[in-house]
Amino acid sequence: MSPYVQTARDLIAAGQYAAVVDVCREALATQPDDPRAHALLGAAHLALGEPARALPSYQDAARLDPALVEAHYGVAAAHTELEQFTDAIGAYRRVIDLRPDHAAAHHDLGVAQSRLKQYDDAAASFRRAIAIDPDSAWPHYSLGRVRREQGRFERVEDAAAEFAQQK
Repeated sequence: MSPYVQTARDLIAAGQYAAVVDVCREALATQPDDPRAHALLGAAHLALGEPARALPSYQDAARLDPALVEAHYGVAAAHTELEQFTDAIGAYRRVIDLRPDHAAAHHDLGVAQSRLKQYDDAAASFRRAIAIDPDSAWPHYSLGRVRREQGRFERVEDAAAEFAQQK
């Protein structure tokens, strides 16, 4: 791992995203084919609220290293932030193909599906996320919201009560 990449990781951990952008640009000036530097640059842009700038960095990282899960997850997250839900769904599926036990990808896939009103698919994605990480509250909550949209509950609180009984 290059010293630039380690520095960028340390800066991300410290929440210094603008500095990460500078370090990654330096890294890419000397090593333009470093997928981790591209992915970290994408992460910094996403954290700075710049998903349109994050997306090409993540796409470059995924192209350079097709097995780099965080690059594909970043592509999906950027598409989600840009409200490009169909593209996000495809990218989340690539993450899941690479790592079937990626609970967050299953959850976020469900969120994108629900935004497109694909409620049955979304519910299935949330259930997979719950099976992988039953202690995470988000997929339970999201499943309750989808079930409410499907008319299965009158209130989100009814869904929450059901999930509380399942634990």
